[in-house]
Amino acid sequence: MTISEAAFHDIVRVWLTDCVGAGNLTHEPTLRTGREPDFLAEGSLATWAVEVENDADSLTDGFGQARLYAKHATEYVPLLVLPPVKASSRRELALLRDDVRIVELDPGTGDVLSGP
Repeated sequence: MTISEAAFHDIVRVWLTDCVGAGNLTHEPTLRTGREPDFLAEGSLATWAVEVENDADSLTDGFGQARLYAKHATEYVPLLVLPPVKASSRRELALLRDDVRIVELDPGTGDVLSGP
């Protein structure tokens, strides 16, 4: 399923709001380092710097962005949210999960398909 970036951001926003509450979610904040994650989600156990990719083929690009948040702002936990990854990318996804929390979100239903 192909989905626009804006539409997928809206789906992710709903999911994150359910997770942390609307008052704990900021869209496209500027971190003190100048980086701009798509969302900053302040949960009870951690503050997540969230990178959203609307295309599962952008797995490695999103991974790199999320890692930059962790390198530049150690108080944030990097989180990458993307649509389901193709079967051919499953091995790569498993390897990347060693360094970054990754959630696969169904763009049709907003359900979490895999993740932390």
